[in-house]
Amino acid sequence: MKKLLLPFLLCSSLAFAQFTISDSSKDWTLLGKEKSNTSILVNGDRAKIKMIDFRSKTMGYDPLSTFKTRGQQNIDNLQGEIRKGNEGVKSGYFEFEFSIEPDTLDKLYDVINSHFESKAKELITLSFPEGNLYLDFNSKTMFYAVSFGIETNGQKIFSAPMVKSQVDKIFNKKD
Repeated sequence: MKKLLLPFLLCSSLAFAQFTISDSSKDWTLLGKEKSNTSILVNGDRAKIKMIDFRSKTMGYDPLSTFKTRGQQNIDNLQGEIRKGNEGVKSGYFEFEFSIEPDTLDKLYDVINSHFESKAKELITLSFPEGNLYLDFNSKTMFYAVSFGIETNGQKIFSAPMVKSQVDKIFNKKD
């Protein structure tokens, strides 16, 4: 009886542990990535924008922290993370996946490029069936830049502002 128990357990665990892979990170092709941690990936008729919430990079940043002791820096970092958590700021990546046609990303790049030429300051909403993608054109950082934005948990989050050369990198456009 003991000899039959071990093969039975192995067979039953194999029978219930079967699965199929429907989507893999290898299916996504990186179109371009920028140091600001914003990237665009493509998979057939789908595209994905990956970004880090700009607030997670700037919230609680203290330029004088280099003059503090290591212990005080650690306390400040811990307090900053608690504050981010209380305000709903996530430190990891956000993704916005949307369906595309063969020329959708080129049209998106053209919209961004035309704003860099005109220097118009505005917030544009692009409506996709999966949700809204926001393009915030401004010069709040003393240079003209664009930030990508998405809605998550009822709030808008934006990527770090990017200048024209950074936009060219994420869209894989060479000068």
